Amino acid sequence: MSEQGNIALHTTNLHVGYKKGHQTQVLFEPLNIQLIQGELVCFMGSNGVGKTTLIKTLAGIYPPLGGSVTHQYPVAIVLTDKISGGLMTVRDLVTYGRYPHLNRWLTLQDQDHRLIDNALRLVHLQSIENKQLNQLSDGQLQMAMIAKALAQDTNMLLLDEPTAHLDLNNRVEIMNLLRTLAREEGKTILVATHELDLALQTADKIWLATQDQKIVEGMPETGAGWHL
Repeated sequence: MSEQGNIALHTTNLHVGYKKGHQTQVLFEPLNIQLIQGELVCFMGSNGVGKTTLIKTLAGIYPPLGGSVTHQYPVAIVLTDKISGGLMTVRDLVTYGRYPHLNRWLTLQDQDHRLIDNALRLVHLQSIENKQLNQLSDGQLQMAMIAKALAQDTNMLLLDEPTAHLDLNNRVEIMNLLRTLAREEGKTILVATHELDLALQTADKIWLATQDQKIVEGMPETGAGWHL
């Protein structure tokens, strides 16, 4: 297990939002938040409050409107975007996680194969690694997307609604997997989710995005006070 307790990410007066034409829409008041190595944080909030925008800003996909985000480790992100290329296999998809790290000839080295094998092992997909994506259940496909992120060999995972549109068994399996990755592999994990009951059971901390543009942080054991 990796050492826990180090600050993996922190923000300084972070302004999150977007520009549309000549107008700027700020979604949160200036944020000073942090993620700790080895912790699973569940990010809750109603639709449209800005969870996806914050996730993408923390990952560096969207630029901050102001302030800064400081990472101690590289970040991998899992979004809810639909996957094209249903004829590729599970292993093909996970292999894409290594592409940013390959040489100019895009040649997989032994270390790349080891990381791909380990990612498949962590999400228990070895038995279906040669199955085509169009043959997978929604839950299996989401597991494959998480494996792709793990293949990047980062210490930090940011996930946007990874359990959306899944049945209860798959939702439970994915949240338990994320808890295991945090506690046993030392991963720092932030997951935006609507699964309040599962968040209370699995998270180390909960962030709640409020309608007055704040993010309230608390512990799951104060669950009686959490309202979306």
